[in-house]
Amino acid sequence: MKFISLTLVAALGVLSLAMRASAISDVVWKPVPGTKINNDFWYVGTNTINRQGARITFDVRTNSKQYVLYSANCQTRMMQRLAEGSVKTGKIVVYERYREAYFPPNQVQKKVLNYACTQKR
Repeated sequence: MKFISLTLVAALGVLSLAMRASAISDVVWKPVPGTKINNDFWYVGTNTINRQGARITFDVRTNSKQYVLYSANCQTRMMQRLAEGSVKTGKIVVYERYREAYFPPNQVQKKVLNYACTQKR
């Protein structure tokens, strides 16, 4: 059962990544409280959050304008990166796609994950 859940989350992440190519300019970025570093916040794309129970995929723009697509579990608080890139002129350019293991978030990622998990979508 655990394998099926992880497979479903991975499939949702890949589907979510494929959809980003056409609709990425429509992301509504919201600053995450408590993440301001070097005069800029980390942001979550609140309208692109995809939830399946406790599992979630969501877009993040870091304070240095880097892009990360995360998959996470809102109950276990574990995360994995699905893609990385940059945000330039309102568009996301994906440089790297990942298939990495889940990991515990650092302090800033915890705030980002908590924020994403509490959004209504």
